[in-house]
Amino acid sequence: MPATVINSDGVGHAAMSLTSMLKEAPVKAMFKEAFPVERVRLRGPMLAPPISRRPALVGTAFDYLLRFRLQREFAGCTTQPWVAEGAVARVDLLTPSSLWA
Repeated sequence: MPATVINSDGVGHAAMSLTSMLKEAPVKAMFKEAFPVERVRLRGPMLAPPISRRPALVGTAFDYLLRFRLQREFAGCTTQPWVAEGAVARVDLLTPSSLWA
């Protein structure tokens, strides 16, 4: 289920994750066409193992980078507020005393 994002005007909007969006058949087909994947067969041991202990942070960074790329590639598309924007709006609504409740 999409999360509700509250932007700076206080209005809630449905937000869809990139993972959910890519499950939609038209989006999946367009994505495959726009970003063709060449299959590569790897041989030998992994030469550069993951060095991060925070794979979720790396995934989030990749998600944001991909969104920037998609917005540039498909300039005419509409976008929704980012989840981080909603978080900032929610923090702004908190009073100092409610932060420690």
